[in-house]
Amino acid sequence: MHRSTLVDSWNVEDAIIKRWKKTFNNDKSFSEIQLEHEKEDEFVVVVVKVVNECRDCMMVVKEIVSRLLEEVEKLKWWFEQDIDDEEEENEEGEGGSEV
Repeated sequence: MHRSTLVDSWNVEDAIIKRWKKTFNNDKSFSEIQLEHEKEDEFVVVVVKVVNECRDCMMVVKEIVSRLLEEVEKLKWWFEQDIDDEEEENEEGEGGSEV
């Protein structure tokens, strides 16, 4: 290996070590930083669970709304049938009194 290549690789390694020390020695130990990352990971897991639960709840709500709308349509149909029956009875009653 050439001397210049060796020196360049040492400079790169030295730069990496300095950057690592600067990153991990800013008033925090490696274990503290690792603990923070674990807490962030736990938080992400909790958020994902909550979002999934909300989606499940939304599906239940959509199903309930759908069933309620079906029942409203049935009631509307029965109400219209009842009104039609009353109109027919009124027409029959009016026709009989004229004779």
